[in-house]
Order: sequence, then C-alpha cells, then structure tokens
Amino acid sequence: MRHTLLRFKFDGHLYLAPLLGNFLLESVACLPRPDVIVAVPQHAAHLRRRGYNQAHELARALHGLSGLPLSSRLLSRPVPGQEQAHLGAKDRRSNVRHSFAASPEARGLRVWVVDDVMTTGSTMNAAASALLAGGAARVDAVFAARTPLNTAAETSDMPSHAG
Repeated sequence: MRHTLLRFKFDGHLYLAPLLGNFLLESVACLPRPDVIVAVPQHAAHLRRRGYNQAHELARALHGLSGLPLSSRLLSRPVPGQEQAHLGAKDRRSNVRHSFAASPEARGLRVWVVDDVMTTGSTMNAAASALLAGGAARVDAVFAARTPLNTAAETSDMPSHAG
C-alpha cells in the first residue's frame, strides 16, 4: 500500500485512483451516508507545482464508485503552508491551523472529507473544523492510509466531529 500511495501521490500515477477508491468505498461502509464528498484542497501555488491534487483524485474515484455528490467548492485552502512531510506533530498543527475556509453552502450538510494519508490528523482536524465552523452538520474523515504513530507525543488530534 505504501508503494502504491507513493507512486500515486508523488509520481502522478493517477490510474491508481480507482483501485484506491475501491479500498475507500469498503472502508466507509460503516459511516452514515453523507450529503457530499469533498477533498482536502491544496493551495493554488502547491496545485500548480504538483499539477494535480491526489486527495481530489481519490474523492473523484469515490464519487464515481458510490454515486455520492462531489464538490470542490465547499472547502478551500486560501492560506499556503509548508510541506508537512518533514514536520513533527506540533509543527503540523500550527502549519495548517486556519489554512482552510468553508463555503456558506456547507451549512447543514453531512460531509466526508477525503485525503490520501493521515499522519497526525492535523490537516483533517483543520479541514473539519473549518467545515463545522461554516455550519456543516457532520464531518467524517476518509483516508486511504494511516501512518503508524512513532511516539505517544504524535497521537492523532482528530476528535470526533459529529454535530
């Protein structure tokens, strides 16, 4: 799985999205159906550099397999941040805090937020917090893989986001 995700995320092997989308579809069977699926957005500058948003590609695959609506307007990332890959848990939290903004269209919606990998939960927590602050009724985190926790200090800060 690690090799597959690295090829997908960093090498542009987007043909892997349907395979990963099938894994996601199986893993979300226990969650209440959402009103909409959204991907963790990238800042425009980051998107220009990479050329694609792997989270959006996963969300698009999940949308195609499930028939659930997909929106790229409900959540945005107007504030750029550093690459998270080499940051510790504390720096990850501060790096993404206030990075996301929710559209007023999120009000009352149940949302699945999709990302490729969850490490500390900082990005998901910031995205979910923005959606909840924007009035979303419920936000569930959906991700293809979870990195192992190396120390107790790096425990996930992803609380339950049901409202």
